[in-house]
Amino acid sequence: DGRCQAGNHLNQNLPAALRSAGYANPYHTWWLFPVSVEDTGTLVTRLRFAGFDATASSTQLCALQGENGPCPESAQFMDGTVYLPLYASIGTANLERMAEVIRHHDEALVTEPVEEDPELAAVPLAK
Repeated sequence: DGRCQAGNHLNQNLPAALRSAGYANPYHTWWLFPVSVEDTGTLVTRLRFAGFDATASSTQLCALQGENGPCPESAQFMDGTVYLPLYASIGTANLERMAEVIRHHDEALVTEPVEEDPELAAVPLAK
């Protein structure tokens, strides 16, 4: 079906760390397409600015409670979840645009390495 093709196409255009939860599952309907990122508010704003109706809230989905509370990894994933709009008629060009917004968001969060001050850099000692 078109929604399954759209979900598979979007996942193929995202790095593995940004793909939808459970992307390796061979059976999907993609009725929901969650990705987990840092700074969900900024990504949702960027996606909406690009014309995509994304959201970072859900009243029905949460990390399940265990004996000691929710699993920390599950809670962290849910705190960073953005739900992407995905439907059969979205079109390849829109999927690629959406993937670009998500990839750019992830790249923008990677901090640049700090260059050492030449005066403080290690100096090799002569023998």
